[in-house]
Amino acid sequence: MHRHQRLSLRTPRSTSLSRATAFNRVTVGEFFTNLKEVMTKHKFEPQSIFNIDETGVTTVHVPGRVITEKGSKEVSKVTLGERGTLVTVCCAVSAIGSSVPPFFVFPRVRVKDTMTKGAPPGSKAVAYPSGWMTGDNFEIYWDHFMKFVKCTKESPVLAILDNHDSHITPKGIQKCKDNGIILLTLPPHTSHKLQPLDRSVFRPFKNSVDQASDDFMVNNPGKPIAIYDIPEIVAKAFLKAFTPQNITNGFLKTGISPFNSDIFTDDDFMGKLCH
Repeated sequence: MHRHQRLSLRTPRSTSLSRATAFNRVTVGEFFTNLKEVMTKHKFEPQSIFNIDETGVTTVHVPGRVITEKGSKEVSKVTLGERGTLVTVCCAVSAIGSSVPPFFVFPRVRVKDTMTKGAPPGSKAVAYPSGWMTGDNFEIYWDHFMKFVKCTKESPVLAILDNHDSHITPKGIQKCKDNGIILLTLPPHTSHKLQPLDRSVFRPFKNSVDQASDDFMVNNPGKPIAIYDIPEIVAKAFLKAFTPQNITNGFLKTGISPFNSDIFTDDDFMGKLCH
């Protein structure tokens, strides 16, 4: 544990004060110091630097804007019910612009082979009643990750992720150590600035999910989106959002790759406090 200075098995405090002050020059500077240390030690190339995180997709679709004639006061659009069911999608991208097939967590007790029907090739599904990621399932995720990322102790890769409890279980850390995955966790409440997926991939992905959901409802009038329809919707959105350009832009904007510890200005730090 002492070799991973940003690793923590504690749950970050979720307070308004911590959120307002977490993204500061000292904390960010510490992250870049740790990043530089592992980059220098292991001489990681862009294809060996990964960012991993989850995002949620629900069966409730939030409609986009509707084009109407000028002066129209009543605008209607087919939408689903207000309450939806969550499916977690875990994603990994590299600084060279590649991606690992999605890993789905379905809100079910058991996994079914049909859960990945229509999903991007190579996708995997697991189950958990709430649909949220758990430590046990993230340990399974590492196996999925390693299936597509050929890493060994002799040829390691860097995995950058937040320090949520599910990501840093003792078994998971040991599995990474045994298979050449070097872990570097982000400081709490800084992923909006420091995480490549958050900076340039997840937003276009969500927009594309909305568009794919729109198309689904037009093509299936009166049929609500079910959790088993989500993989097909994700597949369409994944193709549009997880592009090499979007992915590499995220690593560029965060200063992770190319390495740039001066990427953030005083305005970036002050802007967080002002808001």
